[in-house]
Amino acid sequence: MEFASAVDAVRCAVEVQRGMGERNAGVPQAKRIEFRIGINLGDIIHDDKDIFGDGVNVAARLEALAEPGGICVSQGVRDPVRDKLGFTFEEMGEQTVKNIARPIPTFRVRFEGAEPDFTGRCGVPATAPSQCRRGLCHWDLRRSAP
Repeated sequence: MEFASAVDAVRCAVEVQRGMGERNAGVPQAKRIEFRIGINLGDIIHDDKDIFGDGVNVAARLEALAEPGGICVSQGVRDPVRDKLGFTFEEMGEQTVKNIARPIPTFRVRFEGAEPDFTGRCGVPATAPSQCRRGLCHWDLRRSAP
């Protein structure tokens, strides 16, 4: 799946995180499955069935900065999204991450309590494996720490 825009990527990420939150309701903390999602807008290289490049690398690093059940985005994603969706963005400052030469201005997406402006358009099941889609979105399956 590819996203046509950063807005679509954030919308999808929020939908996935909300779906996982619903699935985890009533599940003991030690048995919950939670995603960390990092979203970046950047160039990528397609090679057969794989993609790579700085766009993917930054998204992967942002994913590592996200809280379990959370979404972390670069400023390149936040800027075009901030006035288009009902979510707020909490500044995390510039983050220095492995194998990226420059610091990345980073933001945490706050979607708790915000009314969704979409219904099931994401098309990514909440149980989707870790993968990157066009360098915009990268998430990793993690079990919460007990």
